[in-house]
Amino acid sequence: MNLLGQPWLTFSKAAQQLRVHISTIHRYRLRGIRGVRLKTYLLGGKRIVLLADLNTFLAELNGTQVLPQALADRAAAAGKVLDAMGVRMERVERKSNEPGID
Repeated sequence: MNLLGQPWLTFSKAAQQLRVHISTIHRYRLRGIRGVRLKTYLLGGKRIVLLADLNTFLAELNGTQVLPQALADRAAAAGKVLDAMGVRMERVERKSNEPGID
């Protein structure tokens, strides 16, 4: 399976998206909830979750999605266009003790 060709999240990013603690993501992976387990992968020594698998997990639980697939597709297409134009996008992480808008 080619993981790099699909959008994915680290456990910390998935926890931020769902507004839960990272240990909750680990629990979803190990024990699941209501009989549904979150499918994850080990990539370079780190656990990741594919966005599609996270959406499937949520849909099986209650019919919701983190990101509608159309929006995820648009984001991926925009990234490809920017790459073709030579625009380099960098994500800057803010440290938790730095002031900012949450």
